[in-house]
Order: sequence, then structure tokens, then C-alpha cells
Amino acid sequence: MENRYILCPTDFSESSAHALQHALKLSELYRQTLRLLHVISRPYGDDITTEPHHEDNFGIIVASPEEQQAHLTAYATEKVRNLLAGLPAQQRVEIQINQGNPVSQILAEAAKEDVDLVVIGCHHHAPFSHWLHPDVAQQVVNKARCPVLVVK
Repeated sequence: MENRYILCPTDFSESSAHALQHALKLSELYRQTLRLLHVISRPYGDDITTEPHHEDNFGIIVASPEEQQAHLTAYATEKVRNLLAGLPAQQRVEIQINQGNPVSQILAEAAKEDVDLVVIGCHHHAPFSHWLHPDVAQQVVNKARCPVLVVK
């Protein structure tokens, strides 16, 4: 039998932790591997004009791109280790840490043939704030080609 995946993007927020609990139950129920995805933003100061969605990064230099990338990677790695520590030992989990625009990276991962479902948490925004800051979950729902379960 072909190995199929449930994709669960995480930004380590409370809503993504809640979505992870649902993804764990679904992966156990359907005997599928859970693919946990975290997307690291491109470091400020990187060449932003040649990448899709370059408008997400305003080219503000906080530290050298290498220092910023090392910091973001260390942070993500530590958070993923903490998540894994809380999972059941028998749970089949793959960890993936990508870099770039979260929506683009989630959609690229969801487009793979072995992904059956995306389970994603949504953030609660104040009314009308979604016009200024579009919700990642909403964009994934609108653009993904596979089923998406949004967890509140």
C-alpha cells in the first residue's frame, strides 16, 4: 500500500497546536503518516526581488542574513523538538522545515501526490483586519487542490 500523508503546517501558535491534535487523531484513524511542516521566513536583507511573494519582506536589515537564518533555524528546531516530545511514541511523523513564504510553501507541499489532506489552524482576527493581513489558512483553502480542514 502506498504511503499517504496528512500535512499539518505549524507556526507554533495555540491554533496550530489545536490543529495538530486533530491531525494526530486523523492520522491514527486512517493509519497515515503525519507530515509536520514549519516555514521559516526569509531573513531580512536577503535578495527579495527575485523570489515570488517578495513583498512579504521589505528588505529591512536586522542582522546579517546568515545570523538571522541561523537564529530562525535554531528556534524552529527547538520548537519542533518540544512538539515531538509530546507525541505518542508509535505516531509516524515526518518533520519538514522549509524557508520562504508560508502560503507558497504550504501549497507546494500540499500539491504533492502523496498528500491526502491539509489540517491547518486559523487565527482569530479582528473584523476587517483580514484585508490588511490575509489569513494563511484562508489563502490555503482558496488555492489548495487537495481537501483542507481548518481547525478553529
